[in-house]
Amino acid sequence: MGRKKGRYIPNELTNFRWRFNYQQQDAAKILGVPQSKLSLWETGKAMPSSKYIMRLKKLYKATFEELYPLLDSETASEIDRNVQEFAREQNEKTENSE
Repeated sequence: MGRKKGRYIPNELTNFRWRFNYQQQDAAKILGVPQSKLSLWETGKAMPSSKYIMRLKKLYKATFEELYPLLDSETASEIDRNVQEFAREQNEKTENSE
């Protein structure tokens, strides 16, 4: 999910990070990304991939809609479907490797 030039992706990522008392570098380390990437997500300059949306949801114990409440419903639904499909694929890989 790339960024369209000049497009801002509103989110609540920074607010959730503050609620959990994480410094940006600490949250980035937990998520397994460079701090600069988390900064892009928090400032709305980029959108995390499905893999990282799953990690954000788990870290902040939040739904996708809570993290990105201002996205239009069509975009939010499409992204959430992608995240759910990614989660299913990961579960299948885990089950098949056991």
